Amino acid sequence: MLHSSTITFDPIKNQFDYNKTFQPTMKLNADGAIAIAQYESLSLTVYDKDSNTGQNTTIGFGHLLHYGAIKVGDIQSITMDQAVSYLAKDIVVAQNTLNQKIENSGLTGQFNRSQYLALVDMTFNGGNVVDNILSAMKSGGVKSANSAFTNSYLNETNGGLKDRRYFEAQAFINGRSLTPEQANAELVSLGLK
Repeated sequence: MLHSSTITFDPIKNQFDYNKTFQPTMKLNADGAIAIAQYESLSLTVYDKDSNTGQNTTIGFGHLLHYGAIKVGDIQSITMDQAVSYLAKDIVVAQNTLNQKIENSGLTGQFNRSQYLALVDMTFNGGNVVDNILSAMKSGGVKSANSAFTNSYLNETNGGLKDRRYFEAQAFINGRSLTPEQANAELVSLGLK
């Protein structure tokens, strides 16, 4: 089955069409990449003490070098250009993984641009966590997927991940893109942090 490329930028209106539904060729736009970068934060030096209990060796915008603690011989630092390059490559991997999952689930055409951003971010950061959302969408439609997104932040105990799951839920359910600071402030005002 052939699909034409999805073009989501309208040069006449000078804005993106966020209601355009997913096609297998859909890609994250620049705003989506910036949102992922904001939630990942930037470290030009290698680290292994993030929120993951496995202490995975990471650098840049959450680029996984390898599982486990830092080893002798690991690169110790990178440039900003390298960090952006790693981010771009990691986003492509997340998009390709998600696009395949969407197509395999028979959910092509079911997601708008904001929902797609939420799903890519969840794939980028949470890996297989997105499978719960896709399964909910397939079995119960948008209402079920919305509940799965809501549960993803309500059940999260790590503060930074709770902010991120809340951002993803807001993008998916309400089409809102929040900075980490905005997500944190809203969760505090809701009494959830």
